[in-house]
Amino acid sequence: MMKKKVSLIFLVSVFLVVGLFSANGLVQAADVLKLTIAGFTPPGAGAIPSVTLDKYKEELEKRTKGKIKITVFHGGTLLHAKNMWEGLQKGVANMGSSCMAYTPGRFPLLALVDLPHGFANTAVSSRVLWDLYKKFEPEEFAAVKVLYLYTSGVGTDAGGIYSKFPVRSLEDLKGREIRATGVGSKALELLGATPVAMPMPEVYEALSKGIVEGVYTSFDPLKAYNHAELVKYVTPAPNPTASFYVAMNYKTWNSLPPDIKKVLDDLGEEMSIWSGETFHKSALEGFRYAIEKEGCEAITLSAEEKARWTKRFEPLINQYLADMKAKGLPGQAYLDELYLLKEKYEKIYK
Repeated sequence: MMKKKVSLIFLVSVFLVVGLFSANGLVQAADVLKLTIAGFTPPGAGAIPSVTLDKYKEELEKRTKGKIKITVFHGGTLLHAKNMWEGLQKGVANMGSSCMAYTPGRFPLLALVDLPHGFANTAVSSRVLWDLYKKFEPEEFAAVKVLYLYTSGVGTDAGGIYSKFPVRSLEDLKGREIRATGVGSKALELLGATPVAMPMPEVYEALSKGIVEGVYTSFDPLKAYNHAELVKYVTPAPNPTASFYVAMNYKTWNSLPPDIKKVLDDLGEEMSIWSGETFHKSALEGFRYAIEKEGCEAITLSAEEKARWTKRFEPLINQYLADMKAKGLPGQAYLDELYLLKEKYEKIYK
């Protein structure tokens, strides 16, 4: 009789454990799903990729009325920028965020958005990115469930070059070593500079040690990463964006009940817009902070000089179209749609 009781207790224990842990790392207890999100930027109000993840956690927990609980791992403590894609597919984290430019060649079609199109506002570029994804659903993202997309800062006083030396013309850039990633690196080469690629969390040390003399990106890191204390000049200029994704492991997605999936789907566009608008505000704040608090000099390029920069970028579009054609991908369709969406949203964000 005693042996039967012991066996029954053992079986009950096994069933409880199996109910708590699923094969994809999802934890379920008392009807509460526990999920993880991996981010690569440090926590805090300055780093927008981290800010968006905290906002996402807040909204998901609120809108599911406590049915899910989320733990956010910031600063690369679970997965870092360069292994995020593989880590998501393996289920190291249920969800994760990274910059597309950190894995060159993996997102050939949507890389179009990062080319310097002269977006007037980060909300515009972010909405264009999201709408392109929703319209075409490119195969490059088929391995994960895309949750939302957005871009870094772009537009007047939101992006350009900040540096230890003044940049007033293309001639000032010749041979200078400047940090950039993805399309930004190609754009810098066309401008005459020498691009140095590295994730944003590594840039402060590179600036402080003189490994790079400046940065070509949006202006939010001037405050968020304290870059303003290491440079003397800020030059608003035509700049590419950097596109970010937030995605979910597909085993996790398939294990979710329909009502939770609906909340995630409904949040996609909303979070893409919110993240773009928030990134733009942060970029403008970084510009003002560098000038007003750190005493950096703001350099204004003439209209003629900006036109020279834009002219240098023209080969990027042609190269994109040629590359997509060689791969049998619909690059022209993406470009045509991008122009339509850009025109549509720039009427909203004037």
